[in-house]
Amino acid sequence: MIKRLLLIAIILGLGQVFIVISLKSISSSLSTETFSLFGQIESGFQFLIILIAAGILSDAIRKITHSKEWKSDYLKYQSARVYFSLLLCPITVLVLINKSFLVFLLAPILALSGEYAFYGIGKPVTGAIIAFIRIIVPYGISIFVARFIPGYFVEVFLLLLLLTYFLTGIAVAAFLNISYFIKPSYKNFRLYLSSLRLGLINILLYVQGLGLMIFIPLVFSGNYQVISIAFIGLKLYAIYRGIIRIIHQALVREMKHLEACLTVDKLSMILGFAFLASVMLFPNSAVKLLFGSQFLDGIPFFQMMAVACLIFSFCFSLGTNAILLSYDKKLLSVCIISAVICTGSLLIFSLLLPALYTIGLSLIAGETALATGLLFLYTGDDVIKKRVFFLIQNTIVLLAPLLLKLIFFADTLTGLLVSVSCYALISLFINLKEFNSVKLTQLDLS
Repeated sequence: MIKRLLLIAIILGLGQVFIVISLKSISSSLSTETFSLFGQIESGFQFLIILIAAGILSDAIRKITHSKEWKSDYLKYQSARVYFSLLLCPITVLVLINKSFLVFLLAPILALSGEYAFYGIGKPVTGAIIAFIRIIVPYGISIFVARFIPGYFVEVFLLLLLLTYFLTGIAVAAFLNISYFIKPSYKNFRLYLSSLRLGLINILLYVQGLGLMIFIPLVFSGNYQVISIAFIGLKLYAIYRGIIRIIHQALVREMKHLEACLTVDKLSMILGFAFLASVMLFPNSAVKLLFGSQFLDGIPFFQMMAVACLIFSFCFSLGTNAILLSYDKKLLSVCIISAVICTGSLLIFSLLLPALYTIGLSLIAGETALATGLLFLYTGDDVIKKRVFFLIQNTIVLLAPLLLKLIFFADTLTGLLVSVSCYALISLFINLKEFNSVKLTQLDLS
């Protein structure tokens, strides 16, 4: 397990680190208003990905995972995705209201991209490489665009996304030895209806994360600083959740077993604790490192976001297990409740609290509701005790970075790196045997 995860983590980790670095640079080059618009466009692009994926992405991976003749299934799902993307294109007319709706022009290009097949056929490393390229190219070039032609940043960024996804989509099709251009079909489009629950689950999970950017510009209209802080924080939040979900995809065959789910959650909680230790013990250094000094006002929000990350990590693998075991109806109910609590909290707290506290607390409320619901689904399987014990164990291990800060370091970059690294190494060492104990059904290091 640990070898495959390490390789995937290196590839994806470098990509996610690059996103953070590029956002930090871009935000320092653009005006607050332009950066807030960029945030709405980027989050809108991610929402478009979620819409097109809907339930058929998880359903497709599940079918491909259990089928030797997976190519015929793949073609059907691609045909459905293309048909749906064409239905979404007319939404672009709303650009007359908000420029961010330009992203809907990219729908067909997103639909034609079939990298999800790699996770079903046991090639997660290849999928990670494609994801890495799709990060490096548009974000890397955007750094220079923001610096030298900021007035055209939005248009150039959209063009970069289009070209990157088009070229990598062709590469994916060539690797899979399948045609890139797929004819849209209404008959296949009905696959969306057969996996409607899964689609709604994915959309609802997105809403209580980066999807809050759909509501934040409306609730805090004209407050570009709050919108910018919310976007850059929620983008990191989405990166964190995305890493966890990629780990799940890489081990999708193994996560049909609750023992493997527990191990994955433990690894996820180590990541959550590392982030929590960073922003709680070294807030100024962590924010300057991740986002830049212009976002120091957002420290309370970033700290609450770290708490939400840890809650998310506690038992989210149970959601993946529920999908694999076709508990879609029960999981949908949990997601509806948690999304309503998250968005409802945003609206209610906005009347009572400062903007950034409102956003942070709504995240915590949503993740708490989601975790509670997932645990409720598995009440007969004794899934809580071992997770709580691990939570207590790692809380104690956090004394290591705390003591290092108090004795040797202050809130400095050196202290942050040394102390959090110390925590991560201790936690990994304690649990290394368990992480390696998970038996893989197929090992891919190519």
